[in-house]
Amino acid sequence: MSHPILFNGSLGLGLFLSSLGLNASFRPNAHLKALEFPIPKDPEAKKFSRALMRIWGIRNISVGLLIALIWSTGDETLMAKALSLTIALPVTDGFVSRILIGGGETQHWVFPPLLAVISAGLFGQSLKAIIEGVSRWFTDIEVWNRSYNYQGLDTNLQLRSIITDIG
Repeated sequence: MSHPILFNGSLGLGLFLSSLGLNASFRPNAHLKALEFPIPKDPEAKKFSRALMRIWGIRNISVGLLIALIWSTGDETLMAKALSLTIALPVTDGFVSRILIGGGETQHWVFPPLLAVISAGLFGQSLKAIIEGVSRWFTDIEVWNRSYNYQGLDTNLQLRSIITDIG
């Protein structure tokens, strides 16, 4: 059995996803601005972009409510499977954002690692194993070591000390 924070946190993610969908459905222009997409001036293009925002919104509402429904069953394995499949949404949205506006993908790509960690925990992986896996993943990315070395701190050393404390 996983920690209750992981399972209950998945409900929070589902409700967050639904709230984004509601905003996109009822306030498409505001949501386009929040995602840094330009609002077209041409009436036909504006109508089209609003329609796409509503489709995106309904998709998010549906998936978010599905996650909430799975939460109500109490089935951790089913929730882990659902969250694993949900990773495809922000990954795809990030690529679409990059293709259409040349950026903005990081607004979407912060979620796949979070979903993966929660899914792994719900599948029964220990916190130590998850942190070791994440540490290995970041260690393998040489760019990470160069770009995110805040104030001379060694991020790999910090992750290793966390693993030692847990283990």
